[in-house]
Parts: sequence; C-alpha cells; structure tokens
Amino acid sequence: MTTHNFTIKTQQILQNAQVLANQYENQAIENIHLLHSIFENDNDVVPFILSKIGIPSAVLKQAVERSVQSLPKVKGGESYFSRGAADAISKAQAEAKKNGDDFVAVEHLFLGIFL
Repeated sequence: MTTHNFTIKTQQILQNAQVLANQYENQAIENIHLLHSIFENDNDVVPFILSKIGIPSAVLKQAVERSVQSLPKVKGGESYFSRGAADAISKAQAEAKKNGDDFVAVEHLFLGIFL
C-alpha cells in the first residue's frame, strides 16, 4: 500500500494503528484499530463530525477502546491490514478522489471505515 497521497496525520494514524495492534498482540490491523488511532491522533475533525450527528465522542471512544481490548491475541507473526481495513483505506482513497482532493485526509479515512 502506498501512502504518498495521504496527509501526514493520516499516515501517522495508519502507523499508530499498526503499533496499537502490536501492543495488544493482534495480528490483523482492523477497522477498530484505525478508529482507535483516529481518536488518539485527531482532536478536531472527528469530534466535530460526531457532534454534528449527535454522538458523544467520549462515549464512542470508550466503546472503541473496549473493542480493541477484546480482540483475539496472537503471539508472533507480522501484523497486516485485514480485508476490512484495507477496504476502508481503499474507500478513503476513492472518496478523496471523488471530492477532487489530492490527499487522503482524516475525514476520508473516517468515512471509509463506515462506507
């Protein structure tokens, strides 16, 4: 996966998701890792989006943290993006392109997870 057209913040989110998966001994990097990483690395876009649709970001963040902790653990092996996470990233790229954006931003990734 090439990330040359991802914003620096989005690249950090992807890298942090991989670190998080390794930390929790999860072999596959799932959408929930991406969401967790978004909450850790973005204090502006996602809380704004969630407030507009009436979802308290603190409640969702806690649910995401619990979900990450409940994933199956695997010792050894290299982490990889699951099919769902890879699809979310592809959808984020398509959404950026559809909107005429040159770079995949946090909001595209966030939207890609839910499309």
